[in-house]
Amino acid sequence: MSLPESFARLDNISKHPAFSHHIRSLFYEGDVLQKYGNRRAWEKEVWGPSIRAYPKMPPPEATDRDKRAYRREMKKFADEPQHQYSEYELQKGWEAYLDMKDIQVDLHNKCNEKEIVRHAIARMSRLESITLSFEETLRTQTESMEDAFSKALTPPYGDGRDAEGYGGCAQLICLLLGVETAGVKLKHLDVAYIGWRFLEAHDDVFNRLKKSFHHLQKLTLWLTVGDEERHLSMLEGASPCSKYLKNGRFRDLIISAPDLREFDIHIDSSNEVYMITLANAVGTFTWPHLTRITLRIIETTQDDLLHFFRRHAGTLKTVNLEAIILSEGSWIPILQAIRQLLVLNSVNFEDTLISDEPEEYWLLGSGPGSLRKILAEYVLHGGECPLLDDTYRGVDPAKAIYW
Repeated sequence: MSLPESFARLDNISKHPAFSHHIRSLFYEGDVLQKYGNRRAWEKEVWGPSIRAYPKMPPPEATDRDKRAYRREMKKFADEPQHQYSEYELQKGWEAYLDMKDIQVDLHNKCNEKEIVRHAIARMSRLESITLSFEETLRTQTESMEDAFSKALTPPYGDGRDAEGYGGCAQLICLLLGVETAGVKLKHLDVAYIGWRFLEAHDDVFNRLKKSFHHLQKLTLWLTVGDEERHLSMLEGASPCSKYLKNGRFRDLIISAPDLREFDIHIDSSNEVYMITLANAVGTFTWPHLTRITLRIIETTQDDLLHFFRRHAGTLKTVNLEAIILSEGSWIPILQAIRQLLVLNSVNFEDTLISDEPEEYWLLGSGPGSLRKILAEYVLHGGECPLLDDTYRGVDPAKAIYW
């Protein structure tokens, strides 16, 4: 956790003559308290001690009147306080928040955590796995995390919601530089969600980050763009994030792990301005031992995706695809080729299958009779490609997102 006592415990454990040599994994809950300009802004994020129930969403066939009523209820829900604290309790919570925020700012400004982490990792001779999680994306928040920040009455998720895309970058760089400095052969790295701006690191720092990837066998890397980045992309049709996705920096980092067995990558937006393409992410690189992939919210072409599957046909056993968009090509020959090329133990399709040219759209759904399940059954066991059946074709995206 991003608190002085947490770093002190890490330092003490790493200095223990016996324990330090038996530590195999490190879990870092990197969230910090968000910056609020005043008490009113802070209070809008205060929840509890019990949580009000959300208004019930109407079904797709609901009338326009019911949908309007639902939107009114949601607005009312959002505008009203989400807590039942007294004024005295709120004031105490606000004071605790200010104290904790000052402590975190001081910790960061003095760079104390960077030195502690670097030296601690150097003393953990058998460290193999690091998990850096924000906003409970990889693990449910631990009780110790909740207890440590409970007096502030607001959850510590601020760094993961950084408006400019810096969230978690300092924590990630700190960990990986520690790995590189100590010569640790890190095999497993899970990071989610992390601001994309670590890709802006100076060349000497970025080269050290790449070295820390060299022994990885399993990688989860979920990127997030900040609200300011989204705003700029809509106004100007471009973004700094897209520059680093297109110039090869992201790809160079991923392929710095030539021994990957598993990877899971995506960015948290389907906006084409800063969407990751498969070519940006992996290029034409081949991992000789790759058995499992998860691709989420990524744009590609029929040719690029099929080329990737052909390069890894001899090793892939598990494929997970979620909200993949084809800029060129059709999903039908892709699914037919997956069926023919790969011998899979597991396959999963989530959310949608979309193609821009030719125009295709399938909403996959969930449950036993869903297209998602039918496609998985086809890929694993054969038959006729379900997408040839017009029953499933041509769901209007505007109707799918009705509220």
